[in-house]
Formats: sequence, structure tokens, C-alpha cells
Amino acid sequence: EGDATSWHLPLHYSDGTETKADLVTFSYSLSMMPPFHAAVDNAVENILDEKRGLLGVTDFFVSGRFDLPQRQHSYLRRVLWQAVFDQDGIALGPERRAYLDHKLNRVMEHNSDGTIPYVPGFMRAPYYVWLGCHPRSSQLMRRARSGIDLSGVEEKFHRPALFPPTFLYSISWEDPRADDPAFMVGEGDVVLTLTGGGCNAMDMTLSGAARVVCVDMNPAQGYLLELKLAALRNLSFDDAWKLLGEGKHENIEKLYLCKLAPFMSQGAKRFWGSRLHMLDGKNKSIGTGLYLMGSMGWLVYFSLLLQWWIWPARYFVRKLVSAPTLEDQRKLYNQLTPNPNSILGIFHQLMWWVLRYVLLNHYMLWLLNGVPKAQSDLIKKHDGRSIIEYAQTTFNGAALNTHIRTQNYFYLLCMIGKFTKECCPRFLKPAEFEKLKADENRMLDSIEVVTGKFKDALLAGVYTRVILMDHMDWMDASYHHDLASTLRDHVSPGGRVIWRSSSIEPPYSKVMEQYGFEVRRVSYHDKPDACIDAVNMYASFWVGVRK
Repeated sequence: EGDATSWHLPLHYSDGTETKADLVTFSYSLSMMPPFHAAVDNAVENILDEKRGLLGVTDFFVSGRFDLPQRQHSYLRRVLWQAVFDQDGIALGPERRAYLDHKLNRVMEHNSDGTIPYVPGFMRAPYYVWLGCHPRSSQLMRRARSGIDLSGVEEKFHRPALFPPTFLYSISWEDPRADDPAFMVGEGDVVLTLTGGGCNAMDMTLSGAARVVCVDMNPAQGYLLELKLAALRNLSFDDAWKLLGEGKHENIEKLYLCKLAPFMSQGAKRFWGSRLHMLDGKNKSIGTGLYLMGSMGWLVYFSLLLQWWIWPARYFVRKLVSAPTLEDQRKLYNQLTPNPNSILGIFHQLMWWVLRYVLLNHYMLWLLNGVPKAQSDLIKKHDGRSIIEYAQTTFNGAALNTHIRTQNYFYLLCMIGKFTKECCPRFLKPAEFEKLKADENRMLDSIEVVTGKFKDALLAGVYTRVILMDHMDWMDASYHHDLASTLRDHVSPGGRVIWRSSSIEPPYSKVMEQYGFEVRRVSYHDKPDACIDAVNMYASFWVGVRK
């Protein structure tokens, strides 16, 4: 026992040097110490090791009237909980954490709420976890902050209107192997891209990009990328493969608490903390796994459920994903087009009818595929193709021109709900995984996660490479002109911009030419079974070079 304001470590090394602590904690105690300044001062100046020491605090709290966004409470909540804890002489005000921020460098912070004994469960008391290091511990700060800005204000983000309360895409639906010849990412490039599933950000760092800025209006897409980055930084290959390759890990709770959550933003911790059951490898349910989450996850779930219900479908999918060669795969796929007058042919037509009217209407296209009405209208009105014709070209082209078992990890994932080590994104290959982690995660540290509008991120810098994905399809003509003008001012001469479109000839490609880009259509759907890449979900692929 001792007084926290004056107690010192009693032990000394044999050479007479005073012992210092690697870890000092205040567990629900700082709020009970009126002289908290002196307690913190003593811990920092007399107990904590300057080079590698960490000071951790967990306690109840209420925010100030004007506080950091992640700490902010309403007036009623501030008054209620301060009044409750005042009965026991416990001070919950913001001054203690303000002093911690002043005295040390913040490494990590988490704000949440939970139940307490003898209080109804619907009344959840606010608490925080705060971790800091000595101001002179610059090396520790660099390691702890990799990829996340923990030094200042973290905003609270809300999903945009009409977006589901989760991410739309669990992987990037753009084939980086098709991008490379046109995009030509190299050493020193600064890249701006929409976040999407985040997979291609790692691909660009592996190609030499010095900085990759990933921006998305949907905060959940950023949280997904944060999970992937934290796993790549802090897990072994075997653990990372289970989580990101197979989508589950039998020890996910321990991994999350010890190796993932401390390196994620507060918003990401809240998001994933309530969804860990979906990543639990001990849960053998058909509906769990990383790639069965989000809007795209519903499609994967429907695919697996269909195989579970209908034995012929399960048999066919297993044969298709294990076909030894592309030629064998083509023979199997062509069996899906039977005589229309046979029983199998009638069933085949019925399935396409269900696809057209149940899964390919405007509502389901947005909810499950992330395809807004404006984009589906572009297909029908501009190109004169129906949605069903578009879908047939997508699937036929991919199935007849790419080997699913070894090349097409996009559709392999949709069919079996996970990747295989033979067919997976580049960053999940052992050699590339180790390359990303080399030099204390230098490559991974070059990836920035931003929640906000694409144009705002574009205005914030100058880039040599920009990926628009297909989001121009979603917007109107005024946005096309506005964005093209901004791109002209924020893309370096010789810089490259790539985009995909659901239209063979999107109208905004000519707009890009008007604003100083040399535009070229790289590939497009020129026949019913055309294939422009392994995804083949877009009708055309374009590149613009800044003059």
C-alpha cells in the first residue's frame, strides 16, 4: 500500500540505476483521487520508463460541455451520471483526461458504455480506456500510431442516407491485374482511390506507391479496411489467413482485444466489437464469416443457401470450382444452357426469371450489389441493354474466359464463401504478406483511411494516380464537369486516372477530354460473352492521362 502521489518503486538494479516501470495503470481509481494532478505527475516523472513505458487508465467519465466528438455527451447524460457518482465522492468530469492528454502522448483511446451492478441494464454508464506514453518516447509513438491518426480529434461519422448500416463491399470488385497495364503504378506514386473493399490498396503499395489515400462516404468501408490493415500489421500469416482468407478465426475474441482493436479507430472498434460473433471460427453456421457480412455478404449467403437446399446446385458448383482446366470449366458451364423444351430447360428459364424480377430490380440491385438506380438506368437507356442481358454478359464472359479455381478469386468467393491459398488477392500470398510487413510495416503505413467525400480528399492534395471506380455512373452531368475540373487541377501532368462504367460509352468520358485529359477506352463488352477482366461486371474500362 502507498500514496499514489508520492510512492516510488523500491527496487534498484545492481549497478545502482533506479528501476522504472514499463506499465503503470489506474483502474477506476483516478476519478477517486482529488489530487489527481500529483498522482499523474508522480507516475510520469518517477515511475514510468521514458523510452518504452506506457500509462493506462480506465475509468467512468462524463464529457465537458464542448469536448472531442468521440467523448461528447448530451446535457442530460452529463448531469445524470455526475449526480449518480457524486453520491460516492467520485468525480467524472473531463479535467482528468485533459490532464493526461497534456502530460503524455496519447497512443490509444476508446470511449464506450456498459452496465454496472445494481443499476437497470438500459442505464449504461459511460467509461473510457486511455493509453499514453512518455513525451520523449517518439519511437513508441510511431509504432503505435501506424495507419491511424491518434494525436488529435477523431470525428464521429454517420452513414449517408439510404446506405445500409454496414459496408456494401467486403472485397474490391476491380481486378488489379487488369488495372496494371493502364494505370502503371510505380515507385513514388501518390494514389487517391475510393475505399471499396480495400484489397487493392495493398496491391498498389506492393507495386511501389509511396502513399495511398482511400476515401469513402460510408464509414463502414473504412472500418473494414482498418480491420484488414490491423490484421496484416499484427498477426502471423496463419492467423491473418484464417481471418482474411477463410473469414473466420476460432480465437477471434482474444486476437481482437490484444492485437486488432488497439490499432483501430474508435468508430471501427465499436463497429467490429458488436460483430465478433460473425468472425468466430467456432461458429459453424452457414451464415457467418467476414465475407458473409455486408450487403455483398447477402449474395454470398444466398449462393451458399441455394447450394445447401438444392443438391444439384451444390454438385455443379463443386465441380465448377474444382475444374482442372479452363476448357473443363467451359464444358461444365455450357451444360447450364439446356434444351428450352426439356424439364431442365424450363427450370433454367425459371431461374433466370427469378434473377430478373427478384434479384435484379432497382431495390435489390442497390441493397445487395451497391448498384444505384442511376447506374442501372444508364445501362438500359444509354446502351439499350436490359439488366438481364447485362448480367448474362457479365457471368458468361467471366465463366468462359477465366479459370475460377486458379484465377478468379472474385467469383470463387461468391461460390464457396472464402478464398483458397491457390486463388486469393495478392496481399494474402505468403511472400507478399511478408513484404508488406517488412521494415516495421512501412508499406502498410503508407495507406491512409479517410471518411468523407471523394472531391474533398481530391482537393486536399496533388496526386499522380487516381481511381474513380464506377462512381461517376452514380452522378449527374454537373458533378461530372465539377469533378473533371478538380481533377485537372489536382492531378500532376502525366498523371493517370482510371474508371470503369456500366455503359459501353459513358457520356462523362468526353467531359474528361474537355478538361485536359487524353482519354482512351482500354476494353469494353463488344460481344455477348466478352470479358474485360476477372470481374467483368463493368461494360467498359477507361484511362485518362493528364496533358
